Amino acid sequence: MQLLQLDSSISASFIGLIMAVSGVGEAVAAPILGYWTNRTGVVIPPLIASVVMSLVGNPEIYESTDFSGNRGTYFAYIAAASEPTDRARSMALSGGGALIGLNVGPAVQMLFTWIGSDGIDIGFMRLSMYTAPALLAIVINVACVFLLLIFLNDGLDRYNGPDSDTISTYSIAAAEDSDLERNAVKTVRMDVLAVVVCMWTRAARMLITANVESIGSPFSQVMFGLDNEQVLNYNAMMQGAVGVLTTGMFLVYVFTPYSKWISERLNCLGAMVALLIFHLVTFSWPFLPGQLNCDKYVENENDSGRNTGSGSIPSPKSKEQLSGTQQGWSWCESLRPINFWLYYIGYPLIFGIALPCLNNSLQSLYSQILGKGRQGTMQGVNQAVGCISRICGPLLMS
Repeated sequence: MQLLQLDSSISASFIGLIMAVSGVGEAVAAPILGYWTNRTGVVIPPLIASVVMSLVGNPEIYESTDFSGNRGTYFAYIAAASEPTDRARSMALSGGGALIGLNVGPAVQMLFTWIGSDGIDIGFMRLSMYTAPALLAIVINVACVFLLLIFLNDGLDRYNGPDSDTISTYSIAAAEDSDLERNAVKTVRMDVLAVVVCMWTRAARMLITANVESIGSPFSQVMFGLDNEQVLNYNAMMQGAVGVLTTGMFLVYVFTPYSKWISERLNCLGAMVALLIFHLVTFSWPFLPGQLNCDKYVENENDSGRNTGSGSIPSPKSKEQLSGTQQGWSWCESLRPINFWLYYIGYPLIFGIALPCLNNSLQSLYSQILGKGRQGTMQGVNQAVGCISRICGPLLMS
């Protein structure tokens, strides 16, 4: 939305390219930070390095996740510090906390809408509804550095010997699926097929979320006829609801024996089915009634370089004006509107419940497959695979 204000002629493909590039740095950095963790046996230096790079990115473009790839590093620490019987709960504490931040973050933008898109000049910078959240992120990142230095007792080998990444204490090929609390399992070599399945599942999950992130605002604007401020407010409230439900699932994992009731594999399968259902019920099927008003979204060549000032899609035009430019929006004429409430209620329910289950269970399963050795490199590779989907998704969608 901020880019549209700066240049109203920006295409959806360019926005998709920006979303894709945001995952390149993470895909490159994750294996490097993971390898760094494996070689040194400590996690604080790689974590601080990732936070510092995030701090550098925020002042540069006010919204950057490039090179933040520290997920593999802290999951390696959790795998070393936790027992198999507590692995699901430990992963929920970390992964759930991260997921809460990812979902609450967009909702926080709503707190700054009163500043407005034009904002106010403060010294050498302009504070607006778009830049204020980035400044808050900088403050949080600085606080994280101090928390790491003060409270984290570093050192992977305090919990385990410096084993290789290729030893597993979890037999994925057991006769029947059961919980992670199973203890009577002999040590086996890492199951490569199981690792690949986990990585592909994570890639699918990242592809889904990347697509939703990249087209979320344009989708709401076109499908429901919302303006920029309405899109920001509605989507922020929706993400806030996702954050509340994610927090609820986080508490369920931490304070109840949920992971003992339902196997990790069943959790993953159920979550993927739920995500499939979301796409089916929010798809613009040709048999749906109604027709979108596409006229106002087609920009005449004479106005292609004009900035509307409000950052919104250009004003409506007559049918005669559309004749030379409607080929770029021909898809809109065949699009059928979906129900507003179905989308804005279904999204929080699916992404607030199914996604936390998938993240926690999949990460627990993957960690158990890798075993008790230093997992930094393989955790980093897993993160990088997910980032590749994040790179490809927006490009394909736009």
